[in-house]
Amino acid sequence: SSDLRQNKIVDSGGTIWHRTGDLAIEHEDSILYMQGRMHSRLNENGRNFFPLNIEPVLDRMDGVARSAYYQLADEGTALLIQRSQQKNSLSDQQLISTLRSRLEELGYHPQKIQIVGEIPLDDRHHAKIDYRKIQKIYGSESMNASKTDSFFMRFLAYTQERFPLPVIGLFVALFSFNAFYLIQRVALSSIQVYVSPAMVTATVALFFVFFHLRLMDEFKDFDDDCQAYPERLLSKGVVKLQELGVVAGVLMGLEVLGNIPFGQAGTILIVLVVIYSWLMFKEFFIREKLKKSISLYLLSHQMILPFMVIYATSMSFDGWSLSLILSPKVWAVVAVVSLPSTLYEIARKSWSADREQEGADSYTKVWGIPLTCSILIFLYFILLAIGGLVIKGINGHIAGLYLLVVISLAGLISVVLFLLNPNERNSKLVEGGGSVTLLGVHLAMIISACL
Repeated sequence: SSDLRQNKIVDSGGTIWHRTGDLAIEHEDSILYMQGRMHSRLNENGRNFFPLNIEPVLDRMDGVARSAYYQLADEGTALLIQRSQQKNSLSDQQLISTLRSRLEELGYHPQKIQIVGEIPLDDRHHAKIDYRKIQKIYGSESMNASKTDSFFMRFLAYTQERFPLPVIGLFVALFSFNAFYLIQRVALSSIQVYVSPAMVTATVALFFVFFHLRLMDEFKDFDDDCQAYPERLLSKGVVKLQELGVVAGVLMGLEVLGNIPFGQAGTILIVLVVIYSWLMFKEFFIREKLKKSISLYLLSHQMILPFMVIYATSMSFDGWSLSLILSPKVWAVVAVVSLPSTLYEIARKSWSADREQEGADSYTKVWGIPLTCSILIFLYFILLAIGGLVIKGINGHIAGLYLLVVISLAGLISVVLFLLNPNERNSKLVEGGGSVTLLGVHLAMIISACL
């Protein structure tokens, strides 16, 4: 069978040999010298070698229980060290310095040496080092941060992994100014204020809101994420929940304090946003019910977006009043600013079967691919319809409408392709379409409002 041919070798005499994948060198003395598994071969500055060539030397050093030498994604190498339980006067940094000196003597130059609590071992025997798991967990650029680095460096690495500041900053700016300009076109018929201290304050506050929502999600999803994404910095313990909790608290405080100089309306509305985010963090005190219904979870958590949009409109111009939110035109603005985020949330978790993983929920896993695609198609049509009505209602520029149509059609095509052929490539197309929609719709509406 194919499985037999893959895992066994049958010689000419009919003897079956197990295919181990190990490489050995036979010397003149007819002794085989084991080198290691083929897939664990390393390349360091053009030199090929195996972990087995160096790890036994390191394992005999004081303070070392186990070592693992492995390849990084950028073709460099790195070393993991699991400290021994015996008492040792060397600090982590001193041990790393000692290891570095010994390695240089032997001609080895890993880019990074990191001390970890436990080096991953194979699941079956729990005896051999699992290099594939190590490369998945530690082999990416996040290796540039370790537990011994300063909090600033660790937190910066965390943002690169989980909250890329430039991309999120661009999104929040488009989200905010879309709300600023559309509400002025609706309430004042024209844009009278293009940028002001209040607008800048609101944009920064909304950036902080999205950031603290990300941090709060880490607390809610920690156990599941550790299982589904062991390679993440939080899962590895490089950053800790307590540290993220302090940052979230500081951000919420800044959100409120920064709005006080700009009057009651904005301050009250941002306080409502913070309170709603806290309820989300507490999962509205119905955690088990929400976990059983991804639809209810989605609806309850997306409802913070209208609060954020109304807050942004309140910071757009002097003379804003609460009575404005009674207007259907204002709610159309709220919808067209909010919907791209909801659509993206579903699109980014619309996975093909080979992308599904244990411990990570997706809409396709719960709703199924046909229903998920139907909902996405419905949302694209709703977004296009409401966006078109808003542009018509403000007599917006036709260029914005054209861009809105192109973005919506591109997203719809990606969903239809995934529905017809639900493979990994088309699943990523849906996610990419959601990302383009998230940014492009805001840009289209801004163009329509400003030109």
